[in-house]
Amino acid sequence: MTMRLWGLVCAFIAFGSSWALAGPNERAIAAFRSGDYETAYTLLEPASRRRDAEAQYYLGRMLVEGLGMEREPAEGIRYWRQSAQAGFALSQVALGDVFSDGKFANQNYGEALKWRQQAADQGQPAAQYALAGMYFGGQGVPQDYVKAHAWANVSAARANQDNETELAGNAMALRDKVAELMSPAQVADAQGLARNWMAATGKSASQSADGDRNAKNDAADSGEASRSGGSTIKAKREDDAARKAREEAQAAKKRRAAQAEDEARKKAAEKRDNSKKAAEPVRKSGNRPSAHAYSYQLWREGNIPAGVVRASTPWGTLVCRGHSNNGWGGPEVRYCRWK
Repeated sequence: MTMRLWGLVCAFIAFGSSWALAGPNERAIAAFRSGDYETAYTLLEPASRRRDAEAQYYLGRMLVEGLGMEREPAEGIRYWRQSAQAGFALSQVALGDVFSDGKFANQNYGEALKWRQQAADQGQPAAQYALAGMYFGGQGVPQDYVKAHAWANVSAARANQDNETELAGNAMALRDKVAELMSPAQVADAQGLARNWMAATGKSASQSADGDRNAKNDAADSGEASRSGGSTIKAKREDDAARKAREEAQAAKKRRAAQAEDEARKKAAEKRDNSKKAAEPVRKSGNRPSAHAYSYQLWREGNIPAGVVRASTPWGTLVCRGHSNNGWGGPEVRYCRWK
């Protein structure tokens, strides 16, 4: 009995340890595949903000497809773009489809070609098949049967390796359709291109695809998965939005305080400058009267008290010498001049 109990304890510890050791992306993807979108979102959202390319792909799918939440295609495409720029092949495939069909973004064959080419170079058979279709139909590129045949051939081979029988069948059908429009020499050229690509990429492209293969299978099941966690995810997203709004408000408050401080410093400096200017004699344009005549005018107006021998005027500083008890302009003044 004791040994059996101990065995159960060990099994429980081992199970718990394996769950704890699983990375957050593994737990998130497991939750995504099981339809537990609330748990998936909780794990994927912070990882996506840290620019985790794999997490961004899955979160992008939740947003674009409306898995457990309302559709937000623009936000999902933003995550896919960041992920694709980091080299995550499935996000490149997703962007190629988005820009090709124009359902969630403006149709742009140039963008579709760019992302499909990058995904195809990493060994994604779906992207290779789509690329073959673009060359066959001349969508965003000049029509090129040789490249269309080559990419369809590569896609069929890669899809067979990945046990994607339906895709492999579609790729072979496209290859054979293109071959009917080609000369034997063109077919030989296309087969040579396909062989060269397979030899150049080798197993590395296959290994790149291995990491994404299970993710492709998720697409078939996600439409049937439970949406029960949608309201909770919405609440979490609203909490995240509120947190971001608070952070932005605090940053704006700091900016306003800094601007107010700058304005206060500018006003103080301006006030000092004005004080200096006020202390300096103001020079007025126009003909300046004689020093003696102006001193007499000031004395008559009572603006020059007795004993003053210097005064600031609109034309500069007026300096007079005379008996201080009589003031300026009186009969005892001997000399006045402008300084």
